[in-house]
Amino acid sequence: FYLGIELNEGEKLIGYVTLRFSDAERLQGQIGLRLMEPYAIEDFGAEAIDALLGFCFEGIRMHRVQASCSSEDTGSCQLFEAVGMRREAEFVKDMRLPEGGWGNSIWFAALEEEYEEGGEKPTEA
Repeated sequence: FYLGIELNEGEKLIGYVTLRFSDAERLQGQIGLRLMEPYAIEDFGAEAIDALLGFCFEGIRMHRVQASCSSEDTGSCQLFEAVGMRREAEFVKDMRLPEGGWGNSIWFAALEEEYEEGGEKPTEA
C-alpha cells in the first residue's frame, strides 16, 4: 500500500506512508514514510506513522510491524521510537549510500500486544 499524506487545509499532498506484507497470512509487514522536505521537520511524520500503526494493529489485526532507516537519519530513529516502536538491531554496512560507500541501518519493530498496552504516542500536532 502507498497512502498519501495531505494537509487538511488546501488538500496538498506532502508525502506518503507505505505498508508491505512480509508473509502470506498478512500478519507481519514493513512500514515506511516519505515526506517532502519542508514538512519533514514537523510532527506530520509521527502523526502519519501512528495512524498507520493503528490501521495495522486495530484495523487489520496484524501481529508484527517493522521499519528501518539509516543510522545517520536521527530524525527517523527518533520518530519510530516516539510512536512506540522498539529498536531491535543495527546492521553494519548493509545499505549502499547515494553518495557512495556503505552505511548502517537501524531496525525497529512493534507487536500487536505492545501497541494495545499503549506505548508512547506522539502529541497531537
